[in-house]
Amino acid sequence: MRPAALVALLALGVIPTAAPAQSALAIFEEGKRAYDAGRYAEALPKYEEAARLEPNAVRWHYHRGLALKKLRRGAEAIAAFERCRELDPAYKRPEIDKKLAELGYSPREEGSPPEEAAPSEGSRLFASIFTFLFGLACTGVSVLMVVAIVRGRRQTQVAQNPAAHQQRLQELALRLAGIERALAGRDDPQVRASLEGATEAERKVRGRLADPARADPRRIATLFNEAETLAADAEQRLAHLPPAAGTPPRIGCYFCAKPLPNPEQRFALTLSQSGQQTSALACQACAQQAQRGDPPRIQAVVRDGQALHWAQVPDYDPYLHRHLPYPGASPVGLHRLGEGSRLSEVAKLAAGGALAVGAAVAVSELIDLDSLRTSAASQAAAKALADNADRETSWRDHS
Repeated sequence: MRPAALVALLALGVIPTAAPAQSALAIFEEGKRAYDAGRYAEALPKYEEAARLEPNAVRWHYHRGLALKKLRRGAEAIAAFERCRELDPAYKRPEIDKKLAELGYSPREEGSPPEEAAPSEGSRLFASIFTFLFGLACTGVSVLMVVAIVRGRRQTQVAQNPAAHQQRLQELALRLAGIERALAGRDDPQVRASLEGATEAERKVRGRLADPARADPRRIATLFNEAETLAADAEQRLAHLPPAAGTPPRIGCYFCAKPLPNPEQRFALTLSQSGQQTSALACQACAQQAQRGDPPRIQAVVRDGQALHWAQVPDYDPYLHRHLPYPGASPVGLHRLGEGSRLSEVAKLAAGGALAVGAAVAVSELIDLDSLRTSAASQAAAKALADNADRETSWRDHS
């Protein structure tokens, strides 16, 4: 750039910037293309530049060694392969050993083993201490083996009687679903606290039964007892409340499907899709998550490859299936929902057919479903490209 032009740009507050430097991977790929074409002298500077940018990347040094070997620069090739061993001894160990052998290099040739010296008094003392510590270590290993055996027997006990545990878990789920329904229209803080505590214990039992590594019979029994005790407390308190009026409404959190029969449990969020905005009812936990800028996942049922919102499944019962998992139901991202139904219709289904205007706590938070779907699609495409590039690079490395 001419000095006069540079002065003019600086006077206007414009600072010329250089073009962004290539990444080490991009430079390496250029060298790899030259190497695959047999142009080793052209490939070597690219590999060296990549290694300069990322000196601790063992892959760049390995390909430097390959190019140097092809160019018959044996000493430099050996140094490159030795650098690979320093950075990651396990990286391509058989290939590097073979290349070094072809170059006539063997670490054993660098010196001969020292002569054995007669054991000194200090050596004998060290040997005695080592023997003592080794005995202690063996004892510790034995104790750990006994503990592992005991745990294995406990897990076997759980595995040998899965039907009894599942039956007990199903009875607990039905019991808690009954308490959920009984609270409709007459929410009581103490009953609600006992119900939520029992639900958390129930969730932990289900998780432990699904994971054999955590299937400790004593812990499972403790959690069962805790859930059943809290359920009994809730039932006892319910008996002193006025009777519920009518059938509980099918109203649940738009996101997690937690039943929301009472207005004080409901929080209203605004959803936007294709220029359409509508309100949706959420539980307190999902509303708080949305306010933090983290859109909650939606309980959905996958059928024929399409995720259906729980409210679109006619026999999905928020009261029952909060405790007894609906077959094929799982939380999915908002962008995974099918676009066949209008947003307002699904929101109304989740709210029992109407959005209960004025019967919810308003939350000033807008969730744009179109942006989430676009962002998710972009992330999926980028991941697919990255995975494809990794597979291609891995194939080339074995050339």
